[in-house]
Amino acid sequence: MRQNEWKQNAQQLLVIFVTIVLSFFLGGLILLCARLNPFVVYGRLISGIFSRPQFIAWSIIYATPMILTGLAVAFALQANLFNIGANGQFIMGTVAAVAAGYFIKAPALIHIPITVMAGILGGAVWAAIVGYLKVRHHLHEVVVSIMLNWVALYLCNFFTLLPAVNQPLSETSYNIQPSASLQIHFLSQWLGRSTRVNWGIVIAVILAIFLHYVLHRTTFGFKLKAIGLNQDASLAAGMPMARMQFSSMTISGAIAGLGGAVYIMGMLPHTVVSSVGDGYGFDGISVALIGLGEPIGVIFAGLFYGALKYSAGKLTSAGTPSELISIIIGCIVYFIAISSALQAWFLRWRKKRMEKKLPASAPGGN
Repeated sequence: MRQNEWKQNAQQLLVIFVTIVLSFFLGGLILLCARLNPFVVYGRLISGIFSRPQFIAWSIIYATPMILTGLAVAFALQANLFNIGANGQFIMGTVAAVAAGYFIKAPALIHIPITVMAGILGGAVWAAIVGYLKVRHHLHEVVVSIMLNWVALYLCNFFTLLPAVNQPLSETSYNIQPSASLQIHFLSQWLGRSTRVNWGIVIAVILAIFLHYVLHRTTFGFKLKAIGLNQDASLAAGMPMARMQFSSMTISGAIAGLGGAVYIMGMLPHTVVSSVGDGYGFDGISVALIGLGEPIGVIFAGLFYGALKYSAGKLTSAGTPSELISIIIGCIVYFIAISSALQAWFLRWRKKRMEKKLPASAPGGN
């Protein structure tokens, strides 16, 4: 069993490696069509990530919210739920974190946990609405969560412009109290005061390891994956599918809300009026798919995506459109989807072929 598991993991890693190579190759062809040298552009991309410690730090900082929203989407996928509403849950996490971080006055030892829990609660409540409508009224989670994304965005704008919260003559809220910050100040002083190094990546990695344990070593995780693989068989086995789906969606939202809290406490200490939002929840969908829905895979996918997103800004100054990164990421997700479809087709083809051979090879067969 262990050997089969290692073999499957190796195959998945090979698929990801091939898709990344193909995506960068396709990106290189696009650069050639735009009369740009792909080797020069990719060289700038790599140097924009690894040439300085500050760049590596910023890549990790960018990756942290993506890892958390990626974990949120990946967790829901285990129950065959597509949480496209992670962006709205992330936004509600930021709103709750700013409210707790600004209005509450307490020592850091108390203030930080309260602010984190507020963000988790904000995302969980927002996702619980989706889960309730899913299991109670059979409304599809994709449709409901898409609508709630926009509701969350405009609720955030409304909250930011409240007189008690809004900074005068601006479109931002007041900053959270320093006692609610997750920044690592001694590292920021070493790397540069503008580098917002924070404890978020540590939280994200610990959470990913914990979720991996829950999914692969607990009864709850077994039931969750069983429901995701075959709902009819799970119902026949007496599993509480409605309760498990509701729990999965709520926990997924809580993780996305944690991402919003970490974003506020580590990167941007206030909310901002926006027409589209930061899109970290949507980035989390790509991260979850690149990580093949596995918590540990999401860590590496998030770091990869975060590094590309950070270095994309440096390409613009070199005359290269930053949208190239979005094209490459889109190609990676597309190729992974194709590979999954091809693997499923190959398994069905092999099964049918084996079924045709069975009568001829059976004892007494003609």
